[in-house]
Amino acid sequence: YLGCDCLCVKGSALTDQVVREIHLAGKKVLVWTVNDGPDLRRFLAGEVDGVITDEVALAMGMRDTIRLAARTAE
Repeated sequence: YLGCDCLCVKGSALTDQVVREIHLAGKKVLVWTVNDGPDLRRFLAGEVDGVITDEVALAMGMRDTIRLAARTAE
């Protein structure tokens, strides 16, 4: 993976398998540019290390909701 620390992958091209392979190579995965609510939720609840978005307030609200749900489920 070109000696990099992370890979930024377009949301429409990112699959769970791609995320696993990048993580197995010891790299972080950032996904871009995700502005759609369902896609934001999917990536925030998934295994990516970061999301690049124009909808910051929406993404932060979803992130907080996902974290709260995870803590409640414990």
